[in-house]
Amino acid sequence: MTELVKSFIAFASVITGVILIVFLFNGNVYYVGALICGILGVALLAGGITYFWSRSKFYKK
Repeated sequence: MTELVKSFIAFASVITGVILIVFLFNGNVYYVGALICGILGVALLAGGITYFWSRSKFYKK
């Protein structure tokens, strides 16, 4: 995959992670599906941030 496609997937992952975390704190904490959405949201958010961090100038130092 090209660098542009990888960046787009990481950006989409961050946005989806934020949406899923917001869904978790929307008052649906009693449902198992909301908890799973929260866990997936954190994983997607962490993956996207890790991708961008590993390509930043601060990581290379």
